[in-house]
Amino acid sequence: MNIQNLMKHVAQHAERQRQAQESSKVMETFRMMIMTTTINDLVNQDALDKTLQKSADKTLQMFKSDCKPSDGEMEQLEAIANLAKVEVKRILSESAKIMRVKS
Repeated sequence: MNIQNLMKHVAQHAERQRQAQESSKVMETFRMMIMTTTINDLVNQDALDKTLQKSADKTLQMFKSDCKPSDGEMEQLEAIANLAKVEVKRILSESAKIMRVKS
């Protein structure tokens, strides 16, 4: 292989590398945009509260069937679940803000 052919192959390889990097950037942009849209849709929907309630109810039901808590303990678990729902909603809202900044 002479120098000209070698230079040609190096240039072709460099161009393929650049195209691959550009494709990766486009893919990352799409991932971020999809994630941002998903989080925004989730946080902005009234369904979020219903979904959080369903999740909390399922979790409480699992505790109830697995641990057999007393009525007093069940009240405490419900209070903890309510606090956890507020925290989850806050985390989702913060994630939405972060994703908006990144996109």
